[in-house]
Amino acid sequence: MPKINNKSLKIDLPPVSSFYSSILEEDESRYLAETRLYEFVKQAWHIVEGNEKFVESWHIEAICRHLECVYLGIIKKLIINVPPRSSKSTIVSVMFPVWVFIQDSSKKLLNCAHSIDVSQNNVINCRNIIQSEWFQFRWGHKCALSRYQKTKKKIETTSRGRYEAVSIGGSITGKGADIRIADDPNDAGRSDSEAILNSTNQWMSSAWATRGNNLKESSEILIQQRVNMMDVTGFMLEHDTDKKFVKLILPMRFCPERRARTIVLPGSDEVWQDPRKKPGELLWPHHVGEEDLKELEDTLRASGGEYRVSGQMQQQPAPDDAGILKKSKFIWWKKERSPKIDLTISTWDTALVTGNLAAYSAVTTWGLFKSDDGVPAIILLGMLRIKVEFPELKELAMRLYEDYRDDGKNDIVPDSNHGVDIVLIESKASGNPLIQSLRRAGINAVGFNPPPDKDKVGRARVASAFLESGQVYVPAYPPNYVRLRPMAEKFVDICSVFPMDPKGFDVVDTFSQVVLYMQKCGYLSNRFDPVVEKKRFENEVYY
Repeated sequence: MPKINNKSLKIDLPPVSSFYSSILEEDESRYLAETRLYEFVKQAWHIVEGNEKFVESWHIEAICRHLECVYLGIIKKLIINVPPRSSKSTIVSVMFPVWVFIQDSSKKLLNCAHSIDVSQNNVINCRNIIQSEWFQFRWGHKCALSRYQKTKKKIETTSRGRYEAVSIGGSITGKGADIRIADDPNDAGRSDSEAILNSTNQWMSSAWATRGNNLKESSEILIQQRVNMMDVTGFMLEHDTDKKFVKLILPMRFCPERRARTIVLPGSDEVWQDPRKKPGELLWPHHVGEEDLKELEDTLRASGGEYRVSGQMQQQPAPDDAGILKKSKFIWWKKERSPKIDLTISTWDTALVTGNLAAYSAVTTWGLFKSDDGVPAIILLGMLRIKVEFPELKELAMRLYEDYRDDGKNDIVPDSNHGVDIVLIESKASGNPLIQSLRRAGINAVGFNPPPDKDKVGRARVASAFLESGQVYVPAYPPNYVRLRPMAEKFVDICSVFPMDPKGFDVVDTFSQVVLYMQKCGYLSNRFDPVVEKKRFENEVYY
């Protein structure tokens, strides 16, 4: 402020050089914020976060640069997976929409979250920035809000742009956007519910997916911390057959073998990648240090075990060797010849096949044999997941009974060396018709009734005891045996992520089913348990 000298009644003006210098600095600051989202985030931080000081980080700059590519149309579909306390919502759902309005206040954006309160709060924080004196002084001439706003769920600009909040499962009819932002669409507290996961994915793939104003030009952003193998990120990636999604996946602790690599960003000659080098290096150590992280991990571990820690912190919902059926516990069969099989069992988990092609039926075939130390063991001989109606299912079961390799895909000549002794089928609404049909055809089909006191997870824990004791084998690929056969590799991968991935429940059920059956019949006993006398199920039928 100019200072008035009362004695001389003269006004003391600041030096001309400093006056123009401050103007130039302000113009430069404004220009940087307009052209670089990262600079805008730094300058606007105080409005959203108050007294919390902005801590610079390469990961925030990386997120901002990828978001700029979304606005420019370089990236049409972007997935960002980062851990909690990484300021993901502040950057993506609050700062980015405001920055977009600076570029073009006629743009239309949508924000969805698992709760309307979450998405609505993002819109409110966006409004607070635009209405702030700091923003209006710099960009009020570019972006002004309409006077006729009567809801907290939506802001509208005088250029007919808008930013609106919706929730998963909510009505979205009539709403469209140039840029759609899904911010934590899965509720971490309800991530174990298969029904809720499926419902969320269905809404995202139907209602949300059709809300682009121009499906060729509109962009989609999904940002979340991973909570399940079949959360929205997992679902989107599974169905991303054209590989259109750019994946910016940043775990809290750096894992070199999972280093994120995306695209060549503007101004660069190389594909962007996670710059960290040391294994275990933290994402944002000046904001979330080792002590803070251990406290976070302990809290997550108490509520959901290692799955929760690995998912939300490492963006890997199925941690390596931390599940019920550990990948490292499967014994690889590394011999040219298969073992001498004493009993062959095909075990089925059938879908509600009549009129429902959305569900799979799964079958695995197992051989019982004596390991080198004389202990009974089982080896995986075949696996198949398929969507078929009942007539095709029956035909397939009959073919596999004659030769468990005959899945309709492999060109084989059936022989007497690959037949099945018992076809084991869970006795339920969809399984009983198959049991009766196969029995009428002279096939030894056996109904299996799961223990009433054990659910899918409980049955898998029983099977895991035999896995831990080294009695479950999977065939490796000759001649070097450095990897598993394709069907065995797929089976082991499915088991290792149980129960975090509902897609594999049917396969795991067939595994636990055959173990429980063989254990009760006395064919299979744990090497650490006393020998059990062989007996039969009451409902078992022999031909």
